[in-house]
Amino acid sequence: MIQQRIFCEFATDSSNSWDWPLQHRDGVVKVTNTREKFEVGLAAGFFGPKDIEVKVNGHLLIIHLQREGNDPRASSMFREVHRTYRLPEDVDPRTISSYLSSRGAVPSGCFRQFAPRAFEIEKTMSTQYRFGGSEHEELVRLEIFSRLLSRSLEPMGRKIARIKIFDNPFATQVSNPKVDLFCAQCLRGSSAGESLLRCSGCNFARYCSKECQKAAWLVHKPECRRLKAVFPNLPLTEVFFLSKIIDRLEYIKKNGDKYGWEAERPFSSLVDHKEEIRADADKMEHFEKVNTKMGIFRKDEMIEKEEFFDIFCKATINSHSIHTNSGNEEFQKYNHSCRPTCSMVFDGYRVCLRPLVPGVDASNIEQAFISYIDVGRSKYIRRRDLRDRWYFECQCSRCTDPEDDLLTSIKCVNPNCDEPIVSSNALEDQISHFWITSETDEAMNIACPKCGTLNEEDRVKSAQEYMKTLPASFDPQCPADILKDLLSKAEQILHPSNVYVARLRTALFHVTGNLTMDNLSTMHKQIYDNYKMCFPKADRHVGFQLLHIVKTLVEQDKREEAMSYAFDAMNIFEVCFGLDHPYYLQTLALWTYLEKHIPKTKEELVQLTHFSDNRPVDIVTLLKRANMLPPPPTAKQSTIPAV
Repeated sequence: MIQQRIFCEFATDSSNSWDWPLQHRDGVVKVTNTREKFEVGLAAGFFGPKDIEVKVNGHLLIIHLQREGNDPRASSMFREVHRTYRLPEDVDPRTISSYLSSRGAVPSGCFRQFAPRAFEIEKTMSTQYRFGGSEHEELVRLEIFSRLLSRSLEPMGRKIARIKIFDNPFATQVSNPKVDLFCAQCLRGSSAGESLLRCSGCNFARYCSKECQKAAWLVHKPECRRLKAVFPNLPLTEVFFLSKIIDRLEYIKKNGDKYGWEAERPFSSLVDHKEEIRADADKMEHFEKVNTKMGIFRKDEMIEKEEFFDIFCKATINSHSIHTNSGNEEFQKYNHSCRPTCSMVFDGYRVCLRPLVPGVDASNIEQAFISYIDVGRSKYIRRRDLRDRWYFECQCSRCTDPEDDLLTSIKCVNPNCDEPIVSSNALEDQISHFWITSETDEAMNIACPKCGTLNEEDRVKSAQEYMKTLPASFDPQCPADILKDLLSKAEQILHPSNVYVARLRTALFHVTGNLTMDNLSTMHKQIYDNYKMCFPKADRHVGFQLLHIVKTLVEQDKREEAMSYAFDAMNIFEVCFGLDHPYYLQTLALWTYLEKHIPKTKEELVQLTHFSDNRPVDIVTLLKRANMLPPPPTAKQSTIPAV
């Protein structure tokens, strides 16, 4: 019978004296005591799958044993574990508790009873990673579903991490070009093979169900009337959105906040940066345009211009855009960092804020930081974008870290030297000067610290000017020939670790589907190394790049090498998206096929590196259909000791 694996994450402070004995076996750490053997794996990409030292506190295990109903008065195993691995006096319980909240140790016995019936769950699953009927498939099912059950369906309902859910936005609006694709109420797309319902009044708004249409009527009723009045002219998306905010504020004035729209934060308390916007000619010109169009749309219901300017400013600074349920731009209640500790996952308008690092409580704004911008860029571009829209100079831990300057490093002029040229120190007139190769720093002669070759000022300046000519992002419709020319020139003067090289390679890969290079896997790994400098260890962008590596290695018949990259991607998606997200489930299936040496074709494995559906999978419902939900806990079982 397949041996169950529990994947979890623990503290790594080597100063503690309470570590359990470890032994390595196939990249999995085996934790052993005299009475029981517990297997633990690796999660979140915080540790490598081969060379690792894991320190485990037995107190976590004690808590989970109690949660499983192991009464210390009746269980000799529990008494033995408690006596051997109780929490040492020199360990802060709050530190251990923070790890418990995000992961924890779970003995395999809590779900083993469900594993033999995993085949029944498969019958009810209709997602694209559906399994076939070979004799190997049962092993795959056991591996996948035992993991799901162990992590998400414990009888006591343990939380995987301290996540924060926002499910009552103040106002939402589907972008005009996407109105046929997404429900105006829940912002979800239609199910496969189904079309959205159309509002019979305005013939513009779309809904996925009668329930959504009914729920949206309070907001849509005045909008529907105005749309019919201005037909055939269609307001801008921004006008729709701001008009909804006006309607909602007017409703609150008359009736109070009956629906909890301001439960998280009153609209009046939002920052507005009015003076900065007034001083920005482009933004004021845009405001005048929107104000005119809003007057045409609302007619007699238009509010005073100064009042509308207040709403315009607050919406400009505090709104956020949903691209998919795996992407975001900004979320103004939380502070920005170019090294975010949390990521946002969207399911329609529902936002789940998920920790990316251990010990972070997503509800605590002192711990939880998000990125307002694309952080996979140089310091100069990041700061410029933040300054242009949010009017502050970023001084986060990454922006003040000298290692970040490696992202704008240039090639050494010596063709036999692979050292990145980043900075130079010099003493002039008894004053120490420091130069870096950033886009806007003063160009100077820089001697290579490795080979000593002098990189002259003109070469440094040429590299800096070239970086400034490259766009911060690339249009997916950009012709491949243009990208190839840009990349060819960049690779002549910029170091492979330079972020502009990595972004050009990524853009070319997305446009063409490949990099058309002999050393393709090496190129993908260089992009991966660059991403690790830009993004948190468990960021989704790192996971996506890992899948590019997996795809390339699978196509080159290097499945053993691909397995560890698939494993890391799977753990990253678990942290970013959660156990019910198709990205995680699909990558879990991919890794399992590779790890179990299931005879799959290249095409079948490569298909698992491509994502099409991003709607969460309701695993609880699937288990209900298969009659596999665990029984409800008793009062004793749910008792948890204080830590």
